[in-house]
Amino acid sequence: MKGHRNLRFGCHDYANQPLPKGYDLVWSRDSLQHVTLNAAFQFLNNVRATGAKYLLVGSYLDKKINLNIHHSG
Repeated sequence: MKGHRNLRFGCHDYANQPLPKGYDLVWSRDSLQHVTLNAAFQFLNNVRATGAKYLLVGSYLDKKINLNIHHSG
């Protein structure tokens, strides 16, 4: 990004690959509801391994429960 050398965005397979280290914030927008619960928990473990200080995720407040979806791949 022009003028913002301290920002970097990337697209990662967050459940199956380690996430990059050395950042203060991990941001995942509207993705966890589209993966299995196992993949979501693996994502959280991978975030912890980065050493990031903050995690920012999107959510839908109108849903009352988390349902596991079936992996289709």
